[in-house]
Amino acid sequence: GVAGVADAVQRERRRTASRAAAPGSLLAVDLLVEGVWAAVAAALASPDMSGLFDLGDASAAHRAFAATRGFLGGLAAVAGGGDAAVAAHAKKRLLACPRTKALEEKWNLPVYFELVRGDLVKRVDDAFAAATSDDAYVLIGSSDALAAPSDLAEGLIGAVARCWAPDVVLAPVADKFLGLAYELARKGAAGFAARLERGPERPGVDALAQLALDVTAFAAHLRAALPVGFEVALDLALRDADAVAAGLDDALADADALLERIWASVETAVVNACADHARAVKGVNARYHLTGKPAPTEPSAYVADAAAPLEAFDARWAAALDPERARPWRSACTARAAEAYETLALDALDHAAKFEEVMAKRGNADSLRADSRKIALQLRLDLAAFDDATGCGAAALSKASAAAEGVLARGGEGG
Repeated sequence: GVAGVADAVQRERRRTASRAAAPGSLLAVDLLVEGVWAAVAAALASPDMSGLFDLGDASAAHRAFAATRGFLGGLAAVAGGGDAAVAAHAKKRLLACPRTKALEEKWNLPVYFELVRGDLVKRVDDAFAAATSDDAYVLIGSSDALAAPSDLAEGLIGAVARCWAPDVVLAPVADKFLGLAYELARKGAAGFAARLERGPERPGVDALAQLALDVTAFAAHLRAALPVGFEVALDLALRDADAVAAGLDDALADADALLERIWASVETAVVNACADHARAVKGVNARYHLTGKPAPTEPSAYVADAAAPLEAFDARWAAALDPERARPWRSACTARAAEAYETLALDALDHAAKFEEVMAKRGNADSLRADSRKIALQLRLDLAAFDDATGCGAAALSKASAAAEGVLARGGEGG
């Protein structure tokens, strides 16, 4: 039986180690390859076994090929008799055998690869097609929902991971599967980029943050799993595994660049959300002009709203998107939001000055100056409150603060 092959080979090797083979002798014959494996290979290649090579079912074809390779590995291990080096040499002889090559060609592995490739490309396309709108794509159950990769990201990761799955990849076409993994990585990045391009002119913070989280998760998972996956599946040397990782970095270059674009859009969306609320500063003028209201003693309600988008993004998304706090998004957004708010505050003071100038011609100078001081006092309170809420720093609002103080210096603060 097969179990006795190892002992027979070893005995024959010791017995003939010091003798040259006589003409016609069987001493030079590889009994493992020409004896045991030749009979098995012939049986597998017989017409009765033709269904073994049917590619109508790619999974069945993979199982048949893998089982044959597994048999060769087991046969080599038996022949090695516990000696790993002998077993490895035996496996090389078996794989190099012309009968093995002829048998494996019957599976037409390039066609098998194309079948799998078509399925995985379709899975990627279907994942993007299923996420056709922001409502279907962005996972916003409630304002306190935990940030997590979307179903789209999970689907893409799962599709690419099939390239090195043990029940998919085969050693003779491993280079093709590695190339497919790189292809799908680029395809995923392109699909994410298309979502950004097709989005609204001013996408919401949550939609952009979800997109950034998905691209981050997609790239991070591939970098962590792909090199190891192919290393395990193909028993790669360390140098080859490093080359695989370097190739993946190149394949993910578009995803890395896209992530920077998304982050820039995220920052702009946060700033826009702050500015949208800060525009309520225009109502300060209407609150005091010719209304007789007393001088303010506390900040306006809109200030808290104007600072809220910063806190909301930080609370919901920042930990997931930037767990190491490596990105200066907070300082960048705060500085830009302060700049936008300061411009609006200066406009409010300028409008108050112009209104006072026009109305002074009608004899209301004293009351209008008092109203202008109330407006300036309100803005002084609001600017300080915005600084406290955002941490932007007094210097970021220095122009508006100086303008308000200039108005107040013209007469008593309360008027």
